[in-house]
Amino acid sequence: MGHRYGKPIEARQTPGATPGDMPGAPAAFSWRGVWYQVDEVLSVWRLRDRWWAAPSADIADVADSGAGRPLADALLPTERAYYRVLCRDTEGEQVFDLYYDTATGQWMLDRVQD
Repeated sequence: MGHRYGKPIEARQTPGATPGDMPGAPAAFSWRGVWYQVDEVLSVWRLRDRWWAAPSADIADVADSGAGRPLADALLPTERAYYRVLCRDTEGEQVFDLYYDTATGQWMLDRVQD
């Protein structure tokens, strides 16, 4: 069983990773004031939502124009890189799902596995 959090976190990237739109796997992250060292990346996947939306869509223009499109269609596409990571410490192991959101440029803690 897991718990969803959807909270922003601070993450340190793997040394030597190339900066860009999608960073590499995190080497460590901070949550609730504690730094967790990533011992293993268990899986990686990407999610892109609103892929049908034009990159130049402007919410204000669509809302003001009365274009008849749902407002959700005016939202810009986002892309997330998810990382399921394993962290070990003296108390055992814990699995976290983290993601990097290109729309906000923010690392997020999505889920903690029990």
